[in-house]
Amino acid sequence: MTGDNSHRVWVGSPMVLAACCCMGASAKAADTTLACLLEDSVSHAQRALEISFNERAQYVTVNGKTAVADISDTRITFRVELSDRVPLDFALDRASGVINIVSTASSAKTRVIYSGQCKILDPT
Repeated sequence: MTGDNSHRVWVGSPMVLAACCCMGASAKAADTTLACLLEDSVSHAQRALEISFNERAQYVTVNGKTAVADISDTRITFRVELSDRVPLDFALDRASGVINIVSTASSAKTRVIYSGQCKILDPT
């Protein structure tokens, strides 16, 4: 999204998420931004996270950190170190908007640490 006069609007349906994410090649050239509401699996605290991805270039950006992603018609998966040098594995189901974030740090057994729902932010 470019320009200071951009407005962001929540898209209400997971089906709209799937339709927007699977549009033709012209849409794949631009970044798509998702707003995700996550819940901690232990404390149940909620957290918002914004994820941008570019399907053609196969990358994502989370909290200013860019990573290579595996983006298919059904899933988006990637690994990012958000803090404390702990790699987190992200898996987003494109049809439903469900996201799971898994910790694979050796000190913590592999487990889902956040789960939630993502929706596309409308760039208009």
